[in-house]
Amino acid sequence: ALLNSVNILGGFFAFYCLINYLLHPSGKYERVICILTSFMYVFSIFNFYTLFNSRLMAEYLISLFPLSLYLGIKAVREGKFYLLVAVVIIWSAFNFVSVTFPLSAAALITSLPLLIFATWKHKLRLVEYLASAILLFGLLNLHWFAYIPYTNLAKTLPGSSTPSIASAEFRKLNEAG
Repeated sequence: ALLNSVNILGGFFAFYCLINYLLHPSGKYERVICILTSFMYVFSIFNFYTLFNSRLMAEYLISLFPLSLYLGIKAVREGKFYLLVAVVIIWSAFNFVSVTFPLSAAALITSLPLLIFATWKHKLRLVEYLASAILLFGLLNLHWFAYIPYTNLAKTLPGSSTPSIASAEFRKLNEAG
């Protein structure tokens, strides 16, 4: 319960920082709107059904995804490469991509328009930073890429009772909650 509370508070704070950085609220009412938007993000039915109720261990996406967007956009806008390195380390440390590849791919695809819009003045830097992030992420996770053919990601291995993440049985169990 404590980690879920920290996760929810972290999601609220990270989303508030992201919205605050993008919109630059100046008045009291604009700040209240940013706070309400953060509450709506954190307590979204979609987040609770998709992340907290699934068998995938992705509940920390609620706090770390907006934090990653915030740090990534700030890195590109301000030219601070170390913030991008922090994002890659976060995604590697919490191992989002290997466990939740469908969610991570969907999150990246749906956040690309926001990244492009928010960093439109720095298009070349965005391309450089995205290429660098992909390369750095690949290097940090190279140690487990070699073992993918020997895991149960796409097929059940002999002696394994756990259905793989990509199997139809796992997806049906995940949909059922």
